[in-house]
Order: sequence, then structure tokens, then C-alpha cells
Amino acid sequence: MRKYLIIAAVAAMGALMSSCQSEKDIETPVSRTGEVSLVLGGIATRAEATTAASVMRNNYDLGEIEEGVKLTLEEIVTEMGDLVEDAAETRGTPAYTENVTSVYGDSFNGVIYGASGQVVGDGAFKIFPLSGKNCWRREIGYDPWEKAGGEVTFFLRMPATQNGTKIVDYNYADNSVSFTHETPASAEDQQDILFATRKISKETYEQEYKNGGASVLFRHALTGVKFAIGNNTTQAGTRHPDGEVQTFITKVEIRGLKDKGQAKFIPAGNETGSDNKTEYSSAGSFTWSKLSSTPAVFSQEFSEEDIQDYVKGDAVGAPDSFYNGGANRNLNKADASLTFWFIPQDITADLKVDVTVKVWAKDEMSNEKVIKLNLGEMILAQTAETNKTWKAGQLRTFTLKPNVVNVTIEDDVNGYVKKNVVITNTGNVDAYIRANITANWYGTTDAGIEGVAAGYTDATRTTFVEPWELIYPTGDNYDGEFTELPGTDWIYAKDGYFYYKNPVAPGAETGSPLFKQYTNRDSNVPDIYYLSATGVKLFSNIHMVMDLTVQAVEAKSTHADFKAAWADAHVTVEE
Repeated sequence: MRKYLIIAAVAAMGALMSSCQSEKDIETPVSRTGEVSLVLGGIATRAEATTAASVMRNNYDLGEIEEGVKLTLEEIVTEMGDLVEDAAETRGTPAYTENVTSVYGDSFNGVIYGASGQVVGDGAFKIFPLSGKNCWRREIGYDPWEKAGGEVTFFLRMPATQNGTKIVDYNYADNSVSFTHETPASAEDQQDILFATRKISKETYEQEYKNGGASVLFRHALTGVKFAIGNNTTQAGTRHPDGEVQTFITKVEIRGLKDKGQAKFIPAGNETGSDNKTEYSSAGSFTWSKLSSTPAVFSQEFSEEDIQDYVKGDAVGAPDSFYNGGANRNLNKADASLTFWFIPQDITADLKVDVTVKVWAKDEMSNEKVIKLNLGEMILAQTAETNKTWKAGQLRTFTLKPNVVNVTIEDDVNGYVKKNVVITNTGNVDAYIRANITANWYGTTDAGIEGVAAGYTDATRTTFVEPWELIYPTGDNYDGEFTELPGTDWIYAKDGYFYYKNPVAPGAETGSPLFKQYTNRDSNVPDIYYLSATGVKLFSNIHMVMDLTVQAVEAKSTHADFKAAWADAHVTVEE
């Protein structure tokens, strides 16, 4: 969906207006006295390019970062003009029509030039609500077209002030904007910056005003580079609650990018007030030059306390004390991503990124892990030449997907009955699960020591008591009784394992239990004797301890079924 900026100017009759007026209230946008109140409505933005929303997707296999943990880096390149994110969260959120007020506050700045120079100085267009919509107004005490003696050009920039981001040496001429930019070293000082121009005559302006207002497009000047962790949100797109395992980026350090340069924005294309918005498809581009010769270092870091504040936030986001209104934090509370804003530039092999991650394991943080990425080399190895240049208005999202596979088991045990065995995927990728059932008799010696009751069936010590094993499907299992073993969608294999045939999503349980219930009655408990220093003794408090050994492997999209997944783990499943 394309978005546009509409500038609608309306005049005050004898005095400056105090509110937006409808078209029927006035006949022309400028009064006879020359006093005018410029009103802007329908703020929207676009990227430089106008291709499909997801213009590129790359996957980089990072291999095994530690034993049992594999990692993939997914890159998605998206034109920011085609994106609509949820409500603005941080300084790392791109500016869109829906969030511009919360990202950049209540104003943005602009000047107006004529053929011979400036006719309206730098000043803010300030927001005020009208009938449930937002408008931006700037009051001018004279007619800018009359002062210019002809056409004027609007030069607009967003946000009004750049806190931390260094933009200097503005120059407005020949329907273009030029400036010098320096990227701050810290991500929380960086932000999305946008510019717009529109040359327009008074006659055209008045005509477009009658048709709803003159149109001006804001363009993104920088490249957004976001780092995120995969599977940190649910399938519905909401953040996982505090009690679930989550992986967080706590620091990103980037080396090998240029931090200084000069930019020039030149509008192009047909920017009329027509209802056919496709006419804006080629409207404007940024040219960057004179980039710094020495690569810089950029970084952002969050403490463990920051992350804990994040995970303990409510369903919408973390506490205001952490985000401070989103004005000076770059950690996005929707998905714990971290966004930088860089000068558009060609990528070289010097681009290297260190990403530090920690795992929130329900109530505590794990030790940190630093993932070192030779990102420039990986990008240059791609065949698509378009991927090797970061362009203005692109959002390049790099998602680390640690393929962590883990499971937990919960059950109810009451006396000699075990039931409600639930196996949950506590990892962050889809998984196939298998389980093995074994058990041992436990007892207590006359010295009060409890352990495995390894011994004999009688005092003569002629027959040794073997550890118990499930003998499926024909064994008597010490005369115990299973109910519904195996459960639906479980199969028994020759290796003694039960395999669940369906992939289990992160946080989900198997669709059916391995078995509904196991009962071993009191009368089935054997006598077990052991040899002590004072002779043959009988274990007391004999009871069974059933162990479920559960294992899981990642369920990849390339796997035809569960057998193919286990084959990747060098396990052959024979029924």
C-alpha cells in the first residue's frame, strides 16, 4: 500500500486561524490581507525504490556455535515505504503514516524558497488534532508566492531536530536538498531521517487545495539495519510471556562501515494532485558522495537488568521506566530487535558484526554467547549484485535463528499410579520427539540409605533382581498395566524408543500423551534382599521409579517426515 503526504493550506480571514477549516469555509488558501496558515494533513512516507515489499531473502548457515546448537542468519530486505509496523516503539522504528506522531513527536521543520532565494525561514509545522485526525500547521504572516514573485518550493525535513544524529550544512537550491551527515557511534543516538521537496505555483497550489491539498512525499535518507532473534514471538506475532524461554540480543558491535558523507535529494517524476497515486512511483532519490575513508565502529549494549525489565513487561510492552516513551531506547519491545541507521553505501569484506546473546530461562539469564559474523564476506558471496549495496529507504533485517532443541516432561504420580505424562517442546524451533521407558526398584537399607534396590529375590541369593525394562508389546512389566500405550500418533521402533510422528512447535505439547496411565499394584512389589556387613537383609520401602528418557531433533522444512529428521541425527527408525 502506497502512502502520501498531503499539504493543504487554508487562509485566515483577517486573522490567523486557530483550527483547521473545511473547504466550504473559505474560497482560496490565501486571504486578501496576505495572512495565511499552512495546514498539512495525511503525513506519509516512501522509500526510494518501489519494488515488492520483500525484495530479497538470503540465508547464511553459521554452523554449530556450540555443542548441539546450530545457527542460521536470515536476511530480508524490505522497502520501508511498503511496510506498516505496529505502533512506534523506539528510535529504531522507521517512520510510517501510522506512527509518525509517536516516533517524532508533534512537529517537523521546513523552509520555502523562491527563484531568488528563501521566502519563508526555517520553522516547525506543529501537530494538532482535528475530528480524530492529525494535522500539522505553520502560521505565515504573508503570501509566500507573492513575495517570491512566482513559484515556490517547499523543503521539509523530519524529525524537526536530530537528537544525536549529526546533520549540518543544509543547502536548498534547484529543487533539491543537500546536507552533510555523520552517523553517531551508538545506536540509541541514531534515527530515521526523511526529506521532501515540492515546487509549485500559486495557481496549481490553489487548484490542488480545492481538490484536497497539494501532495508532498517524504523520503527515507538512510538504510535501516535491524538485528533480531528468531522465534522470540508467538505465531500470532505477540511477545512471549515472562515465564517462557527467550533469547535476547544484549549487544551488537559493527565494524567496517563509513560514518560520514554528503547527501543530495533530487525529486523526480510526476507529482501532481491526481488521484492516480501510481504517478509517484519514481518521485525522488538520494545521492551519497564523499564518504569517509576510514571505517568506524558502531555499537549498542543493554544490561541484564534492562532485559529483565523487558521480559517482565505486560503483553503490550515493558515498563515506561525502561523505554522512557520510546524516545531514547533502540530495543524494540515487540520482538526484542535492535535497529541501526547507516549511510547508504557499498558493502566490503571489512564489514564484521559481533552479536552477544543471552537466554532468559523463565526466571534467570544464562551466560552470554558472542556470535562473530563476517557479514561483509557473506554478503559479497551472494550472486545478487543488488544485495551488495545498502540503499536509502531499505530496511535490512538480519535474524539470528538459534536452532535450540529442548524438551521437558511433567506427570502425576500417586502411589503406584503414573499418569498425565506431558512432553513439551521448550526449545525455539519445531521438533520431533522420541521417548524410552525404563524403571528400577528403589529401597531403603537398615542404615537408612535409599537407592536402587540391586539384590536378590530371596535370602539364599540364588536369583538376582534385574533392572526393570518395558517389554513392548508382549511383556508383563512386573504385572503392571499400561493404558493406551502408545498414544495416538506414537509408534514403537525396534530400538526400544517410541517416536511421535508429528512436529511439535516451540512451547507446544505432543498432541497426545505417550501413555494415559501406568499402574503397578502394591501386591506386585517384590521382596529384594541385599548383603550387608552383618548378613543378608531385606530392603524396606520398596517402590518403583520409572524413568522416561526423552530426546528431540529439529524438524526442518526439508524433512519429509519424522524418520527423515531422525536420519539427519544418524538414527534409523525401524518399526
